[in-house]
Amino acid sequence: MPHERAPTRLGLPAALLPRYERLGWLEGELVAEAAAPLLRRLRDGPDPDGAFERLAALLERDPELARRVCADDVLGRALTALAGASRALMQALTVQPGLVAALTAPEPAPAELGDGDHRQRVGGLRRFVQRRLLRIAARDLLGEIDMPAVGRELSDTADAAAQAALTITDQQLRDGHRYQQLPPIPFTVIAMGKWGGAELNYSSDIDLLFVYDPPDQVDPEQARDYANRAAAAFIAVLSQPTPDGTAYRVDPDLRPEGKNGPLARSLDSYRAYYQRWAETWEFQALLKARPAAGDPHLGQRFLDLIAPHVYPETLDPAAIRAIRAMKARIEEQLRLEEEIKLGAGGIRDIEFAVQLLQLVHGRFDPELRQRETLAVLEALGAGGYVPGEDAGRLSVSYRWLRDLEHRIQLFDLLQ
Repeated sequence: MPHERAPTRLGLPAALLPRYERLGWLEGELVAEAAAPLLRRLRDGPDPDGAFERLAALLERDPELARRVCADDVLGRALTALAGASRALMQALTVQPGLVAALTAPEPAPAELGDGDHRQRVGGLRRFVQRRLLRIAARDLLGEIDMPAVGRELSDTADAAAQAALTITDQQLRDGHRYQQLPPIPFTVIAMGKWGGAELNYSSDIDLLFVYDPPDQVDPEQARDYANRAAAAFIAVLSQPTPDGTAYRVDPDLRPEGKNGPLARSLDSYRAYYQRWAETWEFQALLKARPAAGDPHLGQRFLDLIAPHVYPETLDPAAIRAIRAMKARIEEQLRLEEEIKLGAGGIRDIEFAVQLLQLVHGRFDPELRQRETLAVLEALGAGGYVPGEDAGRLSVSYRWLRDLEHRIQLFDLLQ
């Protein structure tokens, strides 16, 4: 019977033997006893050949890490899990070996902005997001957190990053002469879509709205100018590529008038738009609206403003027909049979069904006015709006599809 620590028994490709030997993981013709459990995990993981290569590349950058990973079970489990499941994160660790500490260090706090210049503050923010992402991915892959918790933690990270980006943006704008004397302008970032529902993916855009409220003593035009410049600078802080990478892709296109509208609107401007011109699908999108950063009082006032539109006392049947017609058009244009998000019975179908039931019944039942899809599904079943068995099956299916989506996205951090 082959020796349990024979390289071939552990799946180590012959071409990689010299590299692992140089790392000190081979003892003669056998794998070192401390290294064998690590290679066994790689062999049994989702992409063995790629994982062996990726782990070797990382350890070759830091020979001390090659020794430490054999002695630290927490670090070893995290790195072997990431090596098999995420080419993108292993590449990040290889390029920036200092990120490895995030896997065993205490939970990183929001980036300390300190007294550095703008570039240094932006870099610190992006490193903070990377460290959080690494920790979440490792804990997810090791089964320490489930799918809903992954979405919440990714969304919490985006919240913290958004708050830090607002601080950086305000400092940047007020460092110039234009706004040095401008009083504080209440400003808030409203999370939408999966961010608003605390259901972010590993490679989600963050959908958002910008809201401001000019104080009485401030010229409205100056407040509008500041708010829109702040919104544009905020997007740049999070999304423009730098040597430290990109924190998030930011999508502000759910705003009134889409790409043709201003980035930021005053509370009164939102009120006028939603009263006169908004379409039904825009109110559907607001089901997940949530203040994520900035002035919390203004954020609550925005929620109070949209509530009568999202959950009106009387729902026009034409609104439901319009939503269904829009869904049909999207399906006709985009549906792919094997696509887990847009395919038949996929993620979008479940979310659409849940949101439609929220619009119809949430006017009378506050339990349905939640943002997280799984929580609403549970409330729909508990309230008798759908049979409990159907709600349970949809919940199981949704968890499975979202887990699969996470695994696919995690490999290269692509949509």
